[in-house]
Amino acid sequence: MKRIVSLTLALLLIAAAGCQAQTQQTPAPQAQDPAPTQSDSVPETEPAPEAQDTNPIQSEPAPETEPAPEAQEPDLPALAAQLLDCGAFSYEMEEYDKAIGCSFYGLEEDAAEEMYFYFPPGPTADELVLFKAKDEAGAEALVKAAEGRIEYQRHTFESYGPEEVKKLDAAYLLRKGVYVLFLAADDPSRADELLKPYF
Repeated sequence: MKRIVSLTLALLLIAAAGCQAQTQQTPAPQAQDPAPTQSDSVPETEPAPEAQDTNPIQSEPAPETEPAPEAQEPDLPALAAQLLDCGAFSYEMEEYDKAIGCSFYGLEEDAAEEMYFYFPPGPTADELVLFKAKDEAGAEALVKAAEGRIEYQRHTFESYGPEEVKKLDAAYLLRKGVYVLFLAADDPSRADELLKPYF
C-alpha cells in the first residue's frame, strides 16, 4: 500500500514538473501595434487651390465709334478758285456768265440758286461747273443736264480729238444734297483733297 502511494506521488511530481517546463517554453505573446485609426491611415488633405482664370486675355469694352462727319457746305466761288489753281487743268480757264453757260447745258437761268461756269479758251473738253440747286429735285435735274453735256462733248470730240474724250471718260460728276459739280481736266485727281470735305 505504501508503495502504491509512493508511486502515485512520484507520478504527480513528474506531471507537475512537466507542466512547469511546458509553461516556461511557451513564449509570451508579443504586444501588437494598435490598429491604425482613421486619422492615422488617411493622409491629411490640403485645401484645393483657388480657381484661376484660364483665359489670360481680359476682354475690353469695344471703343465707341464716332459718327462720320457730315459734309460741309461749300463756298462755291472760293472752291472754284481753289480748283482752278490745284494743277488739274492745263489751260487757263475763263469764267462765263449764266446766259452762255445755261445755253451749253440747256438750262434756264433760274434753274439753280447759284451757278458758276468755267471753260477753256480753245476747243478742248476741259470744264468746271458748280451748282447749288433750290432743292433735291432741282439737284437731280442739274445732274441730268450735266450728263447730257458730257454726251454732247463726247460726240463732238470723237471724230477729231480722242485725247479730249479721255478727259470726259475720267471726268468727275458729283452731287451731295443740293450741290452739283462737273469737272473735266487733264488730271482731275489733283482736286480730290479739295473736294473731299464737300462731296
